Amino acid sequence: MAAFPEGQFSRLEPPTLQPNSGPNAVWAVWYTCHKIMRGLLNAYHLTGNEEALDIAFRMGDWVYQRLSRYSQDELDRMWNIYSAGEAGSMNEVMAELSALAHPAKKRTRYLAAAKMFTFTTLFDAAIAERDELNGRHANQYMAPNIGYLRIFERTGDRDFHTAAKHFWSMVVPHRTFSNGGAGRSEHFGPRGVITSGFTSASDPRHAETCCAYNMLRLTRNLFFHDPDPAYLDFYEKALHNQILSSRRDVDSVTSTEVTYHQNMWPGRSRRIGNTIEYSRYGGNGSCCNGTGLESHTKYQETIYFHSADESTLYVNLFIASTLTWRDRGFVITQQTQYPTEGASRLRFEQAGGRLKVRLRVPSWATQGYTVRVNGHRQLMAAKPGSFVTVDRRWSRGDTIDIDMPMSFRVEQALDNKAIQSIMYGPTLMVVRDATPSYRDVSFYRDLKLDGDLASSIKPTEVAMHYTTHGYTLAPYYIADPVPGEFNAYHPYVRRVEPEVVFGSFGSGVPNDEVRDENGETFLDRVWAQAPFASHWQFLHRVQQVSAQWVTAGRHTEEQRQAILDAAAQARRDLEG
Repeated sequence: MAAFPEGQFSRLEPPTLQPNSGPNAVWAVWYTCHKIMRGLLNAYHLTGNEEALDIAFRMGDWVYQRLSRYSQDELDRMWNIYSAGEAGSMNEVMAELSALAHPAKKRTRYLAAAKMFTFTTLFDAAIAERDELNGRHANQYMAPNIGYLRIFERTGDRDFHTAAKHFWSMVVPHRTFSNGGAGRSEHFGPRGVITSGFTSASDPRHAETCCAYNMLRLTRNLFFHDPDPAYLDFYEKALHNQILSSRRDVDSVTSTEVTYHQNMWPGRSRRIGNTIEYSRYGGNGSCCNGTGLESHTKYQETIYFHSADESTLYVNLFIASTLTWRDRGFVITQQTQYPTEGASRLRFEQAGGRLKVRLRVPSWATQGYTVRVNGHRQLMAAKPGSFVTVDRRWSRGDTIDIDMPMSFRVEQALDNKAIQSIMYGPTLMVVRDATPSYRDVSFYRDLKLDGDLASSIKPTEVAMHYTTHGYTLAPYYIADPVPGEFNAYHPYVRRVEPEVVFGSFGSGVPNDEVRDENGETFLDRVWAQAPFASHWQFLHRVQQVSAQWVTAGRHTEEQRQAILDAAAQARRDLEG
């Protein structure tokens, strides 16, 4: 069972005998049990293999027999043990077995067994929105939330949906790096602490790949119940950055290496100390080998969804692909160079009548988002972080063209707004440099009304590679393409903006040393509203923020006037 002798399960159960050390050590026996049962159910669902389902049922009987002997308090003690009590999504497979079982007695038993994997301490806290994740083993408590949704689907008990939804909100954005990953040395830190302690002495093992894998599964399933575009914004970030970069970027079937952790230190690489964080499938690597194998199938599984009544198609991700929807008679191809270009074309190779097509507007698409059907622009309000809908009868050869210009922007670390990541559309861009301390950058002096950092970032002859401040900017997902070599990189840089300036016009008013209650500077607050349609609109924003800062006692009236004068004089610089 689960690649372990049954005695391993006994050692975890009351009375527990030193499950993490010594001769009685136990390593995540239920976690591997879940992987085997999940594989059996997949074999049944995808191939119709009845033998696989029969084995899963027998294992389900064994699970119920084992766990039904214990009280909830005893179960809680088991699931609270690091990391022997890590059970993966055992509750997910047991809930699915309940849906597949025919005798009512078995359905009831399997569902009861699914609930036995509930760790009530964090379950109750999540329902009440009490964040008690600090210090917890991240993946140990991520995976069960996937099962909570399955229990909700089987029972209608909204507590299970609420717990999963609130858990997600405690991780995103409060514990999420700019690559979409989470955790340090497999554990959650305090809420809102992202980059604090990034020094040469701190633990460099960040962003475990298994965590990103399970957060993607949870995010996808939450979206089915609540189609909030914010879920897909996170999904794209984690898939496109951490998952895509988790495989060594080489064309090989023998060195298909994947990462365990991904270092977010400044100036480090995917080598941590003497440990190479890549490990080969089937080799001497970590649990992330198995999930790493599955993770690279995720590029296809969430591109398209359809509504339950099949009246609506959701286009969630911009990935070159072909959708074959047999029940509706549609075959749709998506052609795109995303993420190097912010454009995509959907072509109806076969069409079966009327269909609502809901197109995702990414939250980063602040420079415009236009949709053309057969070359004709559609009138629609495309708000970043939303969907727009095209509703019509479709014919063979019809096309939808989506244009969403890419732009450079920054994402601030929650715990230090001066520590920032440079993003290009959905892509985390890293500074290629081996210096083990933050690299300083300054952008505000060069900004135009569109707020795009491109005025300070220049393209090179290599696609998706740029230069700024004397450094090379490259996509995070380009992961050490030369075997034996490791590219040093900076996922975060330090923003240095000492004076309130607009173009070539300074105000003499300090910027960095005066911050609001959220840790943001005056210029941060002004440019947060970019792009600006006109210089007048920009001046209005400067007037608005400067009035707020005088009221809060951060600036004097004289400083406000100096700022307004500089903003007015900078018209040519800002429009140029």
